[in-house]
Amino acid sequence: MDPALINAALALYLAACVAGVLYLLGRPASLYRISLSAATGGFAALSLGIVLRWMHAGHAPLTTLYETAVFLAWASWAVAFALLVPRRMREPAALAPFVCAACLAGASTLDPSIRPLVPALRSNWLVVHVAASFLGYAGFAAGAAAGIGTALALRRGTPADGWERSATLCIRFGFLFLTYGILTGSVWANEAWTTWWGWDPKETWALLTWLFYLAFLSLRPRTGASRARLTALFSVAGLLFVLFTYLGVSFLLPGLHSYL
Repeated sequence: MDPALINAALALYLAACVAGVLYLLGRPASLYRISLSAATGGFAALSLGIVLRWMHAGHAPLTTLYETAVFLAWASWAVAFALLVPRRMREPAALAPFVCAACLAGASTLDPSIRPLVPALRSNWLVVHVAASFLGYAGFAAGAAAGIGTALALRRGTPADGWERSATLCIRFGFLFLTYGILTGSVWANEAWTTWWGWDPKETWALLTWLFYLAFLSLRPRTGASRARLTALFSVAGLLFVLFTYLGVSFLLPGLHSYL
């Protein structure tokens, strides 16, 4: 991506973070609108950067850690803007830019060079599988942000229902897209390696992450403070599964997906 666009996006997301924190601390509601506008500006800059890199590389920019970190920043605000903003879930939406800024800050430490595609990635499944998986990750990240808000609300003794509903909504979204990512990945694996499932470390941890969130969605209570506490716990713990699936496996358990 163009460094100028990445820097502009990071600056805008950081501005959104500052405005969002001030809004959460009880400052004027206009700060929420400023946060929303700044984050949307960062999203626009990233969108342009992704399109330009795609045109320059000749393939979807979803094949390296740098590219996926930038895409995760883009997807995180896309999820928040689609799920939280229309439902007037202002407090959770005000926290979402932190995820975007963290992703871009991490990307700034990585190699931004464009690499030629390895043979296994020369497939139409690249966009479908990788984009779906990272939209799932973005949903879980947004859910974790709302889960932290849930925990803070419970600690302060203030209503946590809005935070809890936001976390659950984002987790459901993430679970849906992770499921789609795993299914399309299995089809792609059969096409590329003639096996639907090879117990590659990335596959194994994606399945463990899926099972973790399945347990949460299946077992959580329907109402009450216990539901809010469980949502806060599972949303943050689940993000640890996501981070290990995304980063830990790439660095510690190399396999067929180690090119990421």
